[in-house]
Amino acid sequence: MAQHVDRGCNTTSRLYCFQVDLVVAVPPPASILGRRIFVSDSVGLGVQPDDACEASRTAAALGASFHAFVSADGVAALSRVVLDERPWVRMDGLPIFADATAVRSWTRPLLPVLFDASGAVVGGSVHAGSTSPDLPGDATSTCMGWSDPLPGTYVPIGLSARVGRAWFADPFGLCSSTHRFYCLED
Repeated sequence: MAQHVDRGCNTTSRLYCFQVDLVVAVPPPASILGRRIFVSDSVGLGVQPDDACEASRTAAALGASFHAFVSADGVAALSRVVLDERPWVRMDGLPIFADATAVRSWTRPLLPVLFDASGAVVGGSVHAGSTSPDLPGDATSTCMGWSDPLPGTYVPIGLSARVGRAWFADPFGLCSSTHRFYCLED
């Protein structure tokens, strides 16, 4: 990771130059068929992750069933979903994970999840329940099973507009804040 180094005004530096007068049509990426992934509506404590996914799915009139991709007390997020060779795609049809192997290497989604169940772009944080999808959560990391604000307690969250580690659980957020959940189609 690059770090910023202040070298002062008397230091020679490189400058990037970009051509601005060339217009080239860039085709959009190809959509593929696959299981869908979306970000649930924002919920507070007291709403269970799978219930948040079900409410979002119902409001968007989506068929199929979805489970929250979140670690629970004693349960890893990876064990909550069916891992097979079918890909997961965003609500716009673009691939997030090519197959189960890609989900297991959870630090490298192809694109940010970004969309809610209706296809609207949403940002913000999602509860993770643990610092890695292959690790189980505990009472504290799941805000006492998503029911207690645990004042002043920071828990793992992911960022739906990011790829790399931050998509699942890089920063930390307060239990008392409202968050979303990732919802993966079975």
